[in-house]
Amino acid sequence: MPIQSERSLMPMGNTFVVTIPVGWCRYYGLKAKDKVILTADGEIVIRPKRKRRHEGQQKAKARV
Repeated sequence: MPIQSERSLMPMGNTFVVTIPVGWCRYYGLKAKDKVILTADGEIVIRPKRKRRHEGQQKAKARV
């Protein structure tokens, strides 16, 4: 079941800011200055931006 939280839009210069509860940030591993993706399509959705592995970096494989 989704968890909802009512937040207020706060003006900052020529834009608005909305805060995310600290517990949610901890749960999703978000820290200050991390990137998030905003999607607006009938509703506004905020998703954490997943970091890509550096090119050339490979997953470690164990040989048995």
